[in-house]
Amino acid sequence: MASSGTSGTGSGTFTAVVSDWKNGVVSTVAGDGKAESRDGIGVAAGLRGPCGLVVLTDGKSLVFSGIQSNQTRRYSLVDEKVSTLIGRTGMAGFKNGDSKSAALACPFGMCADPLKPNNLFIGDQGSIRYWDTANDQVTLIAGDAKEGYADGVGSNARFFGITGLLCHPNGKRCTCRTE
Repeated sequence: MASSGTSGTGSGTFTAVVSDWKNGVVSTVAGDGKAESRDGIGVAAGLRGPCGLVVLTDGKSLVFSGIQSNQTRRYSLVDEKVSTLIGRTGMAGFKNGDSKSAALACPFGMCADPLKPNNLFIGDQGSIRYWDTANDQVTLIAGDAKEGYADGVGSNARFFGITGLLCHPNGKRCTCRTE
């Protein structure tokens, strides 16, 4: 199955879909249409602004970001459970830490680390964050809360609205697309 996430805009309804392009079937797999963040099974889960989508290499999970909930969420292809991975609804910020205490601010684009495929690079407003799942740590690797456009190393780099990330297979380069 090829997969893609879709969302409404503003305070509209929010769902995630999985598409089987070969057979022309599109199915809602998560979200009940209400703009709220809530863990649950399939359409009983609540989603707020799902976007950026990564299929984990185990082939059993989709991870997506919630730009309005300031979270990353996981959808299990095995049991259809939607669970929160990083962040808390309504708690926007730029805080490093474990997945329960780290704060994100408008996460959007994501990609898996090609060298450690269960780890994620997350485009988070004006920064790129990295989630090391083995150590359960979210850290800033480039940019910071100050949006803008500037070349630089670490927090001296500036980004504006990171909408997509792509990692080179050797893991040494991460390319982002900004608004």
